[in-house]
Amino acid sequence: MNAYFLVILGAVCWGFSGFCAEFIFKDKLIDLNILIDLRLFFSSLLLFLISFFSKKGVKIALSYENIRDLLIFSFLGIFMCQYTYFYTIKLSNAAIATALQYTAPIFIMIIFCIKEKRFARKNELLAVFFMFIGVVLLCTNADFSSFKLSKEALISALLSSFGVVFYSLSARRLSKEYSILLILAYAMLLSSIVFGIYLKIWNIKLDLDYKALLALIMIITVGTALAFTLFMLGINKIGALKANIIATLEPISAALFSYYFLGSALLFYQLIGFVLILFSIIIAMKIK
Repeated sequence: MNAYFLVILGAVCWGFSGFCAEFIFKDKLIDLNILIDLRLFFSSLLLFLISFFSKKGVKIALSYENIRDLLIFSFLGIFMCQYTYFYTIKLSNAAIATALQYTAPIFIMIIFCIKEKRFARKNELLAVFFMFIGVVLLCTNADFSSFKLSKEALISALLSSFGVVFYSLSARRLSKEYSILLILAYAMLLSSIVFGIYLKIWNIKLDLDYKALLALIMIITVGTALAFTLFMLGINKIGALKANIIATLEPISAALFSYYFLGSALLFYQLIGFVLILFSIIIAMKIK
């Protein structure tokens, strides 16, 4: 049960991050690309510090396998899922981006079935089905008029989903030799440096009030460093499929934070979506 709690807490932290980002974007206080780079860079420094003071060390042996796995985890996983998710929002809206990102458990289930040479089990299919329908209802309140999707937005959304698949599956070998804190720290640092060079981050000037600065700090510490650490610790124990279904608590927690602190409405079909997601999580916890 401790592993389930880690994933649940990680999802809640991601939801809190979404709430903080919504607060910042509401007044257009910071550019999206800058936010992504800053959260990755400073989260990596925080994770390095924690790893150092916890005496886990900050070195990873350089080998072809380690470099390959780190690059996949960093750029095809951590960075791609974040950048393409927000890019999809830019091209369409948050409902489409969130709903399509949570097709990731479907792809993970297919990968496991191919790898294990079997058909999907009944509880796997039910969990994935109720999860996806629940997320769609939560994000749209059954108003599908917003689901107008360009080819570019569809590609971006699917890349976001694949990013979730990559970071859920690609760190397994490294996590057997090194702490997940260290793996995340290197992955976030690598992607933030490359993206920062592309953005010419050194030319960026921020003008944030204390509330926006506090929200940014929360995104970095709670919504990125802590959230990914908790999720990856949990995923190593319960597996990628279960963990990603349980992680659909993220949009629930984000909606609840927005409801209580920003006054956002919670409508009838969204509440049905809540119930379906919770039902899918109960089924997922019974998957062997």
